[in-house]
Amino acid sequence: MRINHKLIKLIGVLLPLFVLFGCQPELEEGTPISISLIYPNKGPLEGGQEITIYGEGLGFVDSVTLGESDCTELEIIDSTEIKCTTPAGDAGSVNISIIGKARKTGFKSEAYTYQDPPVVSSVSPTVGFASGGLPITITGTGFMDTEEGPISVKIGGAACLNVNLVDSTTIECTTPARSAGLKSIIITNFDGQSATLANSFTFNAAPKVTSITPNGGALAGGTSVTIVGSGFKLNDTAISIGGFPCVPLTFNSTTNLTCTTTGPSSGVKTVLATNLDTQTGSLPNAFTYQAGPVISSISKDSGALAGKTHVTLTGTGFLLGATVKVGEKSCQGNGYLGPTSYFCSTPAGVAGTVDIQIINPDGQEFTLSSAYTYRPAPVITSVTPNVVPVTLGGEITIAGSNFIAGATVKLGSTPCPVSSLTSTSITCDAPPVAEAGVLSVYVTNPDEQIGTQTNALSYRAAPTISAISPEDGTTTGGTEITVTGTGFMEDPVVTIGGLSCLNIQFVSATSVKCNVPVGTSGSKTVILENTDAQSVALANAYTYYTPANLEWDITTHDYGGVTINSSQVFTLTNTGEESTSSVTVALTGTNASAWSLTLGAGNSCSGIVLEEGESCIVEATFLGATSAAGDYEADLGASATTGGNPTSSLSATRDP
Repeated sequence: MRINHKLIKLIGVLLPLFVLFGCQPELEEGTPISISLIYPNKGPLEGGQEITIYGEGLGFVDSVTLGESDCTELEIIDSTEIKCTTPAGDAGSVNISIIGKARKTGFKSEAYTYQDPPVVSSVSPTVGFASGGLPITITGTGFMDTEEGPISVKIGGAACLNVNLVDSTTIECTTPARSAGLKSIIITNFDGQSATLANSFTFNAAPKVTSITPNGGALAGGTSVTIVGSGFKLNDTAISIGGFPCVPLTFNSTTNLTCTTTGPSSGVKTVLATNLDTQTGSLPNAFTYQAGPVISSISKDSGALAGKTHVTLTGTGFLLGATVKVGEKSCQGNGYLGPTSYFCSTPAGVAGTVDIQIINPDGQEFTLSSAYTYRPAPVITSVTPNVVPVTLGGEITIAGSNFIAGATVKLGSTPCPVSSLTSTSITCDAPPVAEAGVLSVYVTNPDEQIGTQTNALSYRAAPTISAISPEDGTTTGGTEITVTGTGFMEDPVVTIGGLSCLNIQFVSATSVKCNVPVGTSGSKTVILENTDAQSVALANAYTYYTPANLEWDITTHDYGGVTINSSQVFTLTNTGEESTSSVTVALTGTNASAWSLTLGAGNSCSGIVLEEGESCIVEATFLGATSAAGDYEADLGASATTGGNPTSSLSATRDP
């Protein structure tokens, strides 16, 4: 019997309303107990199922008994509804007894049924595709599909599709997609009881083709091929290539078959594997029926006598598994790159020209006559010049033998661009490099043979300047300086502010002396250039300054006609950039006694040192009042060891 859930819900709603609105008298402990409905009323033998009991007088219940055992986990909802968990029981219907307060009881006969678990006895058919989609029929007993819950059918852990419970002994459904192999079927009723039919259904994977070797063959067929894949079955798998059967077929394993192509056919074809269950697997465009091989070119037409030159053949119709011969010997490390390309490493040989031959696995072959020449390796005998400047590089000439067109040159790991080449001479341009050092020279012919001369070329470092001593001098020049640094060569050129230093003396690779030229005031860049044209510049390395220099500031020195003492003020200034030595100011000349000299206030202007730009003042007075009439001349002079010796003439006339 199927339970009407709508009715249960209606009862569950109405019963509380009856109580709420007083549709029955107020309940007491002694209220009679009645049972109207049990839900669900069926369950498993092991118990553990929660059931709901509807009725009246349920507000003061002490216990609920199913058959001979008490229900557990009793929960009183209200006077019309209680819940509990069923105990274990034997198959069949049992009575329900309820005991309440004041010895009130309720009873309902055969109200709950303990059900046997389902049993799965067989499935038909027992084999299907791994992709699923196969209708099957499962037979057994105790299958149930009620409104309390649907029946569950799983195969290998995946739900069977389109489940139809025909009756308690028969189920129909459609297999899901599963991995290949034996799988168990599990049936689970709504009450949680289940049955298993172990390893009862086999999912067969479709065959799969992953590779074919070789992947090409003769137009007429007859090529033995190996097919690798999965899902192949003994006496159950057929192979066709482009629609032509591949026979006879040898079953090596479920992943490996061998057979021989048939034809005639041409072009790129699909390899197809078909099992008896109609499942197929294909590898599109996997095999090419083609004509015999043709070699159109070879990547290197010459190589070393010792062999091991990597060559690539270009052409058509090459098959995987082909062999190549250079002369009478097999090329080593055969590498199939496709129907138009093949590479290998030449065997050792003797000087001279030989044929190149390719032979396909199907026996078709092709010979390219006089295609390869064995040559001796290049030899380097000298490098000229063997020293070049690091910052400039320069042209070098490499002498030797066995150089061939296309040869390249390296200086250590640095390429040297070739400008001219003969079989015995190569000229290349050694580039500037980052640092000085001795490098080996390598000549590599197009056939990859290399000639070497160890430590054949030196890169000379550019000079460096670390110090100039002294660092300054007067603009008059002549100061001897010492330039200290590294990498100096004999006969260098030294300039200071663009002017050539004089009397240059090469002392050592770290020291050069010279006399500075006349210059202008300020800081100047010192440049040293070696005879190899490498140079170094040290900015603001030498400073010119103006020497101490005394000058008179004289507005006038002609006193004119005077009859009384007459004075004039003179300013003596150091206009140079260094201090003077002690200054002395004096009057000299024939008429010196006709004059007097007064030192300026605050500045004695005699026996002093004047710093750059400093001045002192003197006052010269003509003693005309005590002199006879006539012309009087004298010299106002200043002297200093450094700073010069300026003189100003004084002139006056004493009127009668």
